[in-house]
Amino acid sequence: MSAQTQITPAEERITIDDVKQRAAAVRDLAVLEAKETVRAATHEQLTKTIIVGVVAVAALASFAYYLGSRRPPKQPELFPGEEVWYVRRP
Repeated sequence: MSAQTQITPAEERITIDDVKQRAAAVRDLAVLEAKETVRAATHEQLTKTIIVGVVAVAALASFAYYLGSRRPPKQPELFPGEEVWYVRRP
């Protein structure tokens, strides 16, 4: 037998405690990754919601400005050449 093929006795054995520790480490890693994924998705959804809200407010503000800046249709003058000091509303 050569020196390279010898098996060391107790160093290669895995105990139940080792398996439990490794399983706990894998579980903790999976939970951490899941939390990071949820946090990233929530942040992305929040960003999209904020952008949609800003666009909606800008659209409503521009529409309100448009409605407020419109002038009523010009009415024909009753007496040409005279200034009208009041507006008669129906």
